[in-house]
Amino acid sequence: MAFKKTTTTAFQMNHPDNMVRILVDCKSVLYVALLSSLRDYEVESDIKNSTYFRFWNKLQIAARTFKTNRLIFCWDSDTSIRKTIFPAYKKGRDKPNDPTTIYRPFFKEIETEILPKLGFANSFNVEGLEGDDIMAIICKQEKKMPLAIFSDDGDMYQLISNRVYHMSVKGAVEGKKPKVFTVARFVEMFGIDPSRWAEVLSLSGCTIDCVPGVESVGKIGAVDFLNGTLKKCLKRSKIEQSKDVIDFTRRLVQLPVEGSPESLELKVDSLSYAEFVRQAKRFNCDQLVENGFWKSFFGEK
Repeated sequence: MAFKKTTTTAFQMNHPDNMVRILVDCKSVLYVALLSSLRDYEVESDIKNSTYFRFWNKLQIAARTFKTNRLIFCWDSDTSIRKTIFPAYKKGRDKPNDPTTIYRPFFKEIETEILPKLGFANSFNVEGLEGDDIMAIICKQEKKMPLAIFSDDGDMYQLISNRVYHMSVKGAVEGKKPKVFTVARFVEMFGIDPSRWAEVLSLSGCTIDCVPGVESVGKIGAVDFLNGTLKKCLKRSKIEQSKDVIDFTRRLVQLPVEGSPESLELKVDSLSYAEFVRQAKRFNCDQLVENGFWKSFFGEK
């Protein structure tokens, strides 16, 4: 089989306003914003201003899609439990002369200074965890609350359920339909329930994160094997003989990672539109103020 590129199942969101909470993969959103800005500008101050604007523009599309102002910001820790388990995890991600490196302090400023000033009470950075672990903890602890994961990280497909959506950051473009996975849309595209996606990754591994899998078994082969449709062949034989590899890989791809806390305390926001305006003007982002969306988002009449 092959994965479908599109689905016929339409995305429908029937929750009341401000019922859904959006789990923001901050690294994913900021890097998409930064890379676009690096293509368009050369001066560092212009790149920062553009990144700040595009960060909020992406969040606007997500907030509008799910009709909510309830955002939970999830950050990667500087340390990694997974690297303790497997030192080669994500090895090679940091490349020499990486132009994004000098903007990490800017990202930290958004995390530790700007978001708290804006009144967002739920911004999590937990020692040893990645943002996707934080999202997984919240998805597991909140049994009834509808949630939307805003990320381009495919590992988090395993968290999709009847009350957890997954929305693409890159696909969040003005004037285009958002790319949102429900269980039905995911099954139609990938041919397997999202609850089994960690099993798929345990077999296939993840080349982006340098996570080993069974040799020559990609995601399509893994899905076929789990569905019982992989014919007797070399791939199937390798899978059946690779229990140790599969068990080890599962420790790296399962969300949340071992050693994670059972729960995180969610608090009530105290949003400040006046501060949002001040920060927007600071980064020459008058457009954020002029379009009126954020005034309503922050509860101003």
